[in-house]
Amino acid sequence: MGFRNDALKSGLVTQANSTRITGDDYQTFIENGCTTDARTIVWNSFSRALISGDIASAKSHLTSNALEKYGTAIDVLVPDLASLARSFSEPVPLIENDVYAEYWISVPEEQTLTAARY
Repeated sequence: MGFRNDALKSGLVTQANSTRITGDDYQTFIENGCTTDARTIVWNSFSRALISGDIASAKSHLTSNALEKYGTAIDVLVPDLASLARSFSEPVPLIENDVYAEYWISVPEEQTLTAARY
């Protein structure tokens, strides 16, 4: 319907124990897929940063270990990151516990057909 930020809250009464108070809070909640799961929120923020081309912001969502492992790959892929990030599947949890989570994502592979010449 086109409502964003403060327009999302207009006319709503906020309860004293609400976790979302401002229009920006509502907007962020919607952009994160209406979830409060911190891992999903970080993934969504990371993906949005890649799509918008804000590589520094995307990297800020990585742990130091992940940044060490994947920072160079991100830098190399910068020209293609926006289109690549738009093609990510939803994350599928492989391992989740209180201190560690591992997810699987897929990206469609471009298929090329080679015509045989006779």
